[in-house]
Amino acid sequence: MKLFGITIGKKEETKSKKDQPKQSLSLKHYGRSIASNLLKYEIIVVAIIVGGILGFTTLRMLNYTNPSADAGRLSENLTKLKRITIDPTVIEKIKQLSDSQTSTSANVDQNRSNPFSE
Repeated sequence: MKLFGITIGKKEETKSKKDQPKQSLSLKHYGRSIASNLLKYEIIVVAIIVGGILGFTTLRMLNYTNPSADAGRLSENLTKLKRITIDPTVIEKIKQLSDSQTSTSANVDQNRSNPFSE
């Protein structure tokens, strides 16, 4: 009987290497050992998978939020923009109108009848 790697009681007869069957290193054996380890550490494996997915999506989002400047695209956008210039004479006319304090009230008689009323 073995307990923590220590043999207790009578020693068992050991067979010679010739008498012992060869251990087959089959794929089925490895598959079963991997499956048992996956079931044993199921929570850790799931946490690693979820963390990997979150990390991947974060890296993909960073590419979209801060794209690198493309020289061709930048020049194309600059050619589409048109600079608007305001004529200085128009600005002067607007200033003169605002400074003259002209009234903008309607020149309509207040006591007139409403043609749309019944």
